[in-house]
Amino acid sequence: MSSPSWHPDPFHRHELRWWDGTRWSDNVMDQGVAAIDPVQVQTPGMTWPTPSISTPNTPPPTMVMPTTPAPAPKKNTGLVIGGVAAVAALGIGAFVVLGGDDDSKQTTTTSTVVVATTALPATTTIAATTTTVVTTTTTPPTTLPAAANADALIAAMPTDADTPADWSRYSEPELAAEPQSGVGWGFCGGDNAAARALASGSVAQVYGPSWDLPDGGWFGVDAYSFPTAADAAAYIEATDLQVNGCMTDPVSDTWAESDIDLFEDGFGDEAVWNVVEANMGYFDDTADADSMLRIIFDQSLSVSYEGTDYSVTFTENSRTEKHGRVVLFFWLYGQWDYQGWGGPPDWEYMPVDTELDAAAAAVRGILLANLTASGAL
Repeated sequence: MSSPSWHPDPFHRHELRWWDGTRWSDNVMDQGVAAIDPVQVQTPGMTWPTPSISTPNTPPPTMVMPTTPAPAPKKNTGLVIGGVAAVAALGIGAFVVLGGDDDSKQTTTTSTVVVATTALPATTTIAATTTTVVTTTTTPPTTLPAAANADALIAAMPTDADTPADWSRYSEPELAAEPQSGVGWGFCGGDNAAARALASGSVAQVYGPSWDLPDGGWFGVDAYSFPTAADAAAYIEATDLQVNGCMTDPVSDTWAESDIDLFEDGFGDEAVWNVVEANMGYFDDTADADSMLRIIFDQSLSVSYEGTDYSVTFTENSRTEKHGRVVLFFWLYGQWDYQGWGGPPDWEYMPVDTELDAAAAAVRGILLANLTASGAL
């Protein structure tokens, strides 16, 4: 990256350090306050990192999607929790407060005068000559540009041209979800993603886009913009705390079949499913982001109807990544372990982290490039 801009401090002494286009400068920033911390002299053999953007990797081989799904059970692609269409309850979703854009970068020019002399005999008058050497430096802004607004986040999202040819676009970026709390909305019955983000000072939030993957999975990405990198980190810490808050005391709920529609039409419409939530989150090492929280979210559904026990598991694997002041939430969803229907449907799918990571890698590079170009990072 050649353009001067703020980046996470590679020496881990501050939140941000100014990259002047060729080297790391002494200018640093913490929670929006600029300061000076000299870069120490480099020792022989030591190399300093330079800012970079992750590039997409090739997704793993995938299975061919059958052209005709099994007639029963039915696939639920608009998860309903508590009778309300609530994909956002899994951490996906958005509520937007529009922010502004401001670029306060400035440039200054300094001149240095060097006086050169030539040795002459003692009887000769010495004439001084001067050479002016002009150097140009880029002065880092003393305040951060305004955090990205919703328009910038939407514009950064991948297009169909940015994704593998066998992905089928399911939804477009949207600003639909509102802050909610309670069973059926957030992890462990707490705040949903929109409420957690706003509590950490989020400026803008975008849900989507999402894609149907050829092996049966459903994949998407959300973006959250914050005033500072510390605010973004606080959001991820709050998410980790909440998602692990019910590991020893699972949350239970009931869903009406008429709402989630898992049986064939005309069968079991009056059934009521019992739902138990089980989830866990943990921070994992990654070279793709400043930090990354993995979450495994399971909802086990069961019901006895006309003498037969039916059950299925809904699973979402996700990775919440911090990139400076922006948080990216990559999620992979599937339905699996069908019992009672006489056999699994052709589109049964159980999400795993390796496939989530491959899908995230396929779109992360263009996302970060677009966010950087817009000034959001």
